[in-house]
Amino acid sequence: MSKLDTIPLGCMGNKKYELKMLLPIIKQQITNDSIFVEPFCGSCIVSFNVSQTNTHVKIHVNDLDNLRIQFYKNMIDENERKKLYKLEQEVLEKGIDFYNEIVKGNKNDYLKYVVSKRIHTFRYGIFPLNKKIILKQISNNWINFFKCSKLTNKDYKEIFDEYRDNEHAFLYLDPPYMDSFNAGYNTYSKASHDEDLKIIDNTQIYLDFLDFLDNAKCKILFSINDCALTRYLYKDYIKETYNHKYSNSYKNIKNKNDSKTRKHTNILIITNFNNNI
Repeated sequence: MSKLDTIPLGCMGNKKYELKMLLPIIKQQITNDSIFVEPFCGSCIVSFNVSQTNTHVKIHVNDLDNLRIQFYKNMIDENERKKLYKLEQEVLEKGIDFYNEIVKGNKNDYLKYVVSKRIHTFRYGIFPLNKKIILKQISNNWINFFKCSKLTNKDYKEIFDEYRDNEHAFLYLDPPYMDSFNAGYNTYSKASHDEDLKIIDNTQIYLDFLDFLDNAKCKILFSINDCALTRYLYKDYIKETYNHKYSNSYKNIKNKNDSKTRKHTNILIITNFNNNI
C-alpha cells in the first residue's frame, strides 16, 4: 500500500481542484488564535490544507453524514485502520463478487459506505475491472489531522449558533449547490418526502445562510454556484467569481477545443469581510 496525502474518504464535489482559489483568501484572514470551522466538511480537504499551512489554528469539522464522521473518528484508532486495510486487501484478493457482497448491503451499513468510497471506478460502488486497484493507507498527516480536530455530527444550524458571535472563528461553507444534481453527495439536498408524502423543502438553507451573513460576528467564506437566484440573494456579499470544470457530471458537454467532456460552472465567492487578494 502507498502512503500519500490523498483524501482518505471520497466525496463528490470536493474542493481539491479549487484550493488554489480558496486558500489565499483563508490565509489572509486566520491567525494563530483562529478556529477554522467547516459545517459541511465532506472530504475535509479544505480544513486539512489549512491545518498543514498553520499548525496553530484549531480545527472543527462537522458533517450531518454520521457514517463519514464515524470513519474519521475510527481512523484515529490504529486497530480500526488495520481492520480496514485487512478488509481492503481481502477485496483485492477475492475480487468483484466479494466486493459486491459488501457494497450491495443496507445503505446505512458502515462497511458498504467506506469500501464503496475507497475502492471504485467512475462512481462509488462500481468495482474497478479495467484498472489496477491501488490500496492506499491513510497518511500520518491525515491521522494527526483527525486526532487534533474537533469532529462532530450535527445540523449546520447548531454549528452556526455555536460560532455566530465568536470573532476568532472562520467558517468555510460548502453547501449543496442551488439547482444542481447533488442528491448523491449531500444529506441536505436529497429530494425526498416526509411520512405524509409531502415534499421536503430544502431551500430554507439558502435563506439561513443570508441571515447568517447579515448577523454573524465570525468570518464567513462561502462558495456556491452562480445563478440568478444566488446572485440576487447574496448580492451584497459577492466578492468574485471563478470558473470550475467538472470531469463527471450528468450535464457534461463536449469542449470544441479539446473534445473532452466537461461541465463548466461559475462559482461565486461570498464573504462577510473585505478580501485583499
